[in-house]
Amino acid sequence: MSFAERMQEKRQEKELSQQDLATLVETSKNMISRYETGKMVPSIEMGAKIATALGTTLDYLVLGFVPQITPNEAKTILVEVESLPEEDLKHIMAVIDAFKTKAKVRRLLKD
Repeated sequence: MSFAERMQEKRQEKELSQQDLATLVETSKNMISRYETGKMVPSIEMGAKIATALGTTLDYLVLGFVPQITPNEAKTILVEVESLPEEDLKHIMAVIDAFKTKAKVRRLLKD
């Protein structure tokens, strides 16, 4: 399955029209149509917006799966993060907090 096919499949799963998706990602219905037919490939920035609007990841849309990291890779990343400047750590924590909040809201909406 291609990016175009995965994008269209996810949009239909969310019961969004091409116009609905275009509005969410601030582009035109024609561009969404071009992406879904494979006539054009979105920029990385637009691909990320589309993935977010569709409740998936850019990895999934491009690769068809979300790469998983091993526990050893996670440990290595954490060691590297510890050595970052304080300002960078603040940004990382803000992103983590945003994901935690998003997960909490999803859980509340499911209940």
